[in-house]
Amino acid sequence: NFQRVVNGQKIRMRLLLLLCIFLHCAVAYQFYVSFHGGSDKGNVNNVYQYSSRGALIGTLVRNDTQLLELRGILPMPGNNSVLFCNANKDQSSIQVVGNICGPGLISSTWATSSLIYHPYDLDMSSQGNIYISNQDSNSVAVVTVNSNNQPIAIQEFLSVTQPRGVRFGSDGYLYIAASKDDFVYAYTVTGDQMYQIQVKHPIGLFAWAHYIFIGSVDSDGYVYQYDTNKQKIVQTFTHDKHMQHPAGIVVDSTGNLFVLCQKDQVLLQFDVASGKYIGKVIENLPDIPEQLAIVNC
Repeated sequence: NFQRVVNGQKIRMRLLLLLCIFLHCAVAYQFYVSFHGGSDKGNVNNVYQYSSRGALIGTLVRNDTQLLELRGILPMPGNNSVLFCNANKDQSSIQVVGNICGPGLISSTWATSSLIYHPYDLDMSSQGNIYISNQDSNSVAVVTVNSNNQPIAIQEFLSVTQPRGVRFGSDGYLYIAASKDDFVYAYTVTGDQMYQIQVKHPIGLFAWAHYIFIGSVDSDGYVYQYDTNKQKIVQTFTHDKHMQHPAGIVVDSTGNLFVLCQKDQVLLQFDVASGKYIGKVIENLPDIPEQLAIVNC
């Protein structure tokens, strides 16, 4: 009897261990963070990689001397490459790195054009084309790609006053944060405006399920959760004046909302279901943070 009890405990311990391993793997990912950057000493012109618990892993790009003022980050399907915006006005481009779980990779220019000028954010449509907001040229460009995700044509999609975040919702509409208009616009891929969401100075956007999360510079900073089915804001996230300029926003697969805050240079975590603030995941970021992405590695 005693031996049966011992064997039973061993089996239970093994099952618990397997469960813990499974749960860890289910939430194993990295945060990618871009920074405001610049030409001054101490500015960060690279993408930093952090574990899901906030530990620094390294820098994504080894040849960062060709990079300046990075913004939007887009992991490509299959996790075999990542695109990011090199936003400096004099050397605007979309850069790419492969084997993205690096660190220390070599980046190369994926796309450059007069239509890509001070690019801020980018996202992929269900057709596989890349849409890029350009905040100084007041336009959104679309890059047509081939089956290998390589660009074959670039053209203007539409004009928008100071576009910032761009995200495709589950409804297939492209949502564009027009920061100076105080609206987020919803467009079809044929360029028809369907409706608009009034939000003071919207910047960052993220799509999750049938929601669009909107970062606003209003007052002390807010993130609004917009329900695309009900077409209304259903929840607001903020935290004790620590969310000024919430540009980088992501939600993970388990419903955790993460927000980069520029003033305090931290990454905050919230629970979407309850709306509650959970805590700081990363503190003392090395430069003013801009955009945020989650990559499964």
